Amino acid sequence: PKVAAGQQVYKGQVLVTLQDASALKVLAQVDEVDLPRLRVGSGVTVVFDSYPDQRVPGTVTAISGLGEVRQNATYYDVDIRFDTRLDIRLLMNATVTLP
Repeated sequence: PKVAAGQQVYKGQVLVTLQDASALKVLAQVDEVDLPRLRVGSGVTVVFDSYPDQRVPGTVTAISGLGEVRQNATYYDVDIRFDTRLDIRLLMNATVTLP
């Protein structure tokens, strides 16, 4: 919550920020050299840092058309959907293995 109990609020003030955890995804940053190995629909493997012994299957759902240049390489955002019963939470770190 952005306000405390009993605090006066004003029109337009943000009171709370909600996240939709029903559709979690992994956002991977993929080097341009590896990008040709991926297409929307490609299968990948996701390992969350909090569950290092659990391999979670994922599917590429989107690949950004605009990259970000860092240290003479360009990286592209890749959205990956996954389905698991693990207790995955927003902003958890993960490693993605490409096909």
